[in-house]
Amino acid sequence: MPGMNPSFLLPRADRPTPVPAPGLKTQHDHVDEIAIALPIFVVEDDPSLTELLRSRLTELGFTTEATASGHAALSRLAVGSCALVILDLGLPDLDGAALLAVLRARGDATPVIVLTARDAIEERVAALAAGADDYVTKPFETDELVARIRAVLRRHDAHAKDTLRLGGIQLERPGGEVFVRGRRLQMAPREASLLEVLLSGARRVLYREAMMQAVFGDDEAGFNALEALVSRLRKRLAEVDAGIVIHTVRGVGYLATDDID
Repeated sequence: MPGMNPSFLLPRADRPTPVPAPGLKTQHDHVDEIAIALPIFVVEDDPSLTELLRSRLTELGFTTEATASGHAALSRLAVGSCALVILDLGLPDLDGAALLAVLRARGDATPVIVLTARDAIEERVAALAAGADDYVTKPFETDELVARIRAVLRRHDAHAKDTLRLGGIQLERPGGEVFVRGRRLQMAPREASLLEVLLSGARRVLYREAMMQAVFGDDEAGFNALEALVSRLRKRLAEVDAGIVIHTVRGVGYLATDDID
């Protein structure tokens, strides 16, 4: 599976842009690390609003993706993880509420903030009942939306499992302790950090730019550094028969699966 064809992914222009995030880890800790390793997905048909949101989020160190199509959003969410979705209800091809219903029906628990001009209380109740995590009415201040994004991510992270598992690996959070079939495995800090990123997005393609930001932070490191770290982690996991395969998706990133997948 290494070198798998990435043609099912979004066009390059819609992939998250790598961005520096000075001081982000110390300022907002694990919550913002989620949105660094995984993008915030803006599903909005107003191009000027989309550009405004992506620009502001990028300034704050988040990675982003965007689409104006509800059907494209569903296709994208079926093949890759996102930290959070900002969803407009008034999409041209598929009502946002219907999109949200499909998302929840297939078991996708990605946090969703509904963004819409509909301000009737019935609309808000319906969106929340359908599975939205929050509801923001247009017009709005971007900083208020950012505050709501962080609040939703905190709530979602608080409910996330403290243990990540894949193959024979178990990683305990916080702390990053790693166990292979019940036996503790000593790992270098960056290897453990990379493993946590891969396990958090297990069976989903993770973009290398976002992975680099999550693992290396402000350190100046190129793709070669990430490739070398992945190589060391592969070797380490193979030595202990961890039951995990780290696939390379050429030009895009990496994908971690059980070795029986």
